[in-house]
Amino acid sequence: MAERIDPATFTSEQTWGGLLGTRISVRYRTEDPEHPHGSSAGLLQSVGPGPGGAPRLVILTRRGEERSVPLGAIEVAKLLSP
Repeated sequence: MAERIDPATFTSEQTWGGLLGTRISVRYRTEDPEHPHGSSAGLLQSVGPGPGGAPRLVILTRRGEERSVPLGAIEVAKLLSP
């Protein structure tokens, strides 16, 4: 079962850092006008500055791919059961 969380309450690296190792799902805005939204689900692997210094989540998908998601772009977030 998934628990929806308000991303407005998770704007800091410290708060997301408390969820390291947790399975999450996020929907986020992209900079691509043809595909304005993206989504990713997997294990929250790390939180920290990305290119340009903006804070980002790194999510490890079940295929072993790392997805980098800017914190400020997250619109919907869910905690997933293990």
